[in-house]
Amino acid sequence: ATTNVGLVTSQGDRSMRTDIVRTNLGFTGKGLTVGVLSDSFACDPGTLAGGPYTTPAEDIANGDLPANVTILSDFLDQSNCIDEGRAMAQLIHDVLPDAAIAFYSAFNGEADFAQGIVELAKAGADVIVDDVIYFAEPMFQDGIIAQAADEAARLGVPYYSSNGNRARDAFQDAYRAVNTPDGLFHDFDPGPGVDYLNTVTLNGALQTNLTLNWDSPNFSVSGAPGAQNDVDIIMFDQAGVRVADCFPGGGPFVFPANGLCQFQFTDGGVPLDGGMGGDAIELVSLVDFNGGSTVQIGFETQSGAAPGFVKFVVFGGGFAAAEYAINAPSGYGHNNAQGAEGVGAAAFYFTEEFIGDPNTLPLRAQAGEPECVPACLNDFSSAGGTPIFFDTAGNRLRRPDIRKKPGLTAPDGTNTSFFFSDTSRDDDDGDGVFQSGEPGEFPNFFGTSAAAPHAAAVAAMMIDSEDTQIIQNGQYRMCKPKRRQGNTKNLRKNGKDLSVPAAQVDAMIAQGALLGPCSRTEPAEIYKVMRKTAQNMTVRASNGTGATIQTFNELGNGFDFDSGYGFIDAVAALKKFGALNDDDDD
Repeated sequence: ATTNVGLVTSQGDRSMRTDIVRTNLGFTGKGLTVGVLSDSFACDPGTLAGGPYTTPAEDIANGDLPANVTILSDFLDQSNCIDEGRAMAQLIHDVLPDAAIAFYSAFNGEADFAQGIVELAKAGADVIVDDVIYFAEPMFQDGIIAQAADEAARLGVPYYSSNGNRARDAFQDAYRAVNTPDGLFHDFDPGPGVDYLNTVTLNGALQTNLTLNWDSPNFSVSGAPGAQNDVDIIMFDQAGVRVADCFPGGGPFVFPANGLCQFQFTDGGVPLDGGMGGDAIELVSLVDFNGGSTVQIGFETQSGAAPGFVKFVVFGGGFAAAEYAINAPSGYGHNNAQGAEGVGAAAFYFTEEFIGDPNTLPLRAQAGEPECVPACLNDFSSAGGTPIFFDTAGNRLRRPDIRKKPGLTAPDGTNTSFFFSDTSRDDDDGDGVFQSGEPGEFPNFFGTSAAAPHAAAVAAMMIDSEDTQIIQNGQYRMCKPKRRQGNTKNLRKNGKDLSVPAAQVDAMIAQGALLGPCSRTEPAEIYKVMRKTAQNMTVRASNGTGATIQTFNELGNGFDFDSGYGFIDAVAALKKFGALNDDDDD
């Protein structure tokens, strides 16, 4: 049985088996609020004209959004938005038709994004989810957005974040300093030889964009002294000629004679070129007018001591081949925060619940592959494993903190009323024709951006099952802990329940109160239950052909850094969560 909501229902509801939970147990999210952070929610209609388009008001009238939507902040640039946040809300609404939605734009700067997380928590969001990454977020230290996610979790609000759509398009290694004719560079050769350049073939894109970090503290996190060294990505063409600056001396663009140039992205007109007391971060773009050029990449220590570790992640373009493998964890930033749960993605048509469905294209069968049981990871879903080297005060940790991220995989590629474009993988109208853009078909929302709200909806179902929503009868339910000296765990145990008006929430938090009643299960326990009941995954599949492109090396208990603990199973999670509440069985 299933509950159809509005004009269109996300296939993720069936993939996760939340339809079974809702039908059998009646958990619909009544009284709950799910907080969403994304680009925008209510764009100027003119910016979305030309494709399948609905307004927020139409979505509410059609039943694809709840009537109780609160927009705390929307994207300021209404000429450059696509309402991805509204699409996320539609997916949540399909799973939890009675839950309210609160939205805060994450596109108005990193500081505002971090503030938005806290504002959503204080506005009564029982679960918060985002699908945004700022490429200048620190990799090796928890930045302000990661700290805000941790704060939401500390207050009692589970936080879910898309783990990224960059597969393993990343490089990381210990920095082996070597003096060369071109300067102090990293030695890519791990053996006795020396090779300070990685020869790569570009994939044909006009631009290949990289965000580079090295293991120094960041001024934006811990203040002075910041990064006391400066590492740059230096590129050479195939003949060994250094790639020129696209904007030499900060002047106008100069077309390069060899068809290659590079430039640094800017923030407020200031180049993102780290070091010198700032952040250990650089954002650089290689522009290839030839298409598919071969170039050589090096990491040069421009000033200060050589770093101990270096990493870059690709966020546009990419490499068709590389002399030294570019195959490292690409998830980083706040989705790697201790208090957040990073979420990977598996297309709904690569999940067990859709095996044999006549309205789903059997890609795996056509590729001669076994069916995806319980699910196959999307080819683009980002891998985790990025190490944290520094605490938020800038102190180097005794040992790197490598967190188990992503924690889970959830479905994507599912239907919405307007976002983004139709795929040929499904046949919504049941006419047996699998093609994109067919009249009567709905757009499909791909990416970990679609997976994260599905996961957040399951967490909200768990909160619904224990009836510990934050807002009840217009009052905020809070818990005043009974603190024990030196013990910061289980603060809710033996605490005192409070019921306070919205105007007093800030003051109570300042006094140490937590959001939700004292009986509310901590976010870490919700994450643990969802991880323990997730179904182990072993395959990453091509979204284009269905062919297997990777099998996972498990690290124990079903965990790997690609799919996490596996695919969400809402039935098993709710069953386990009931045991947790009844028997304190973790």
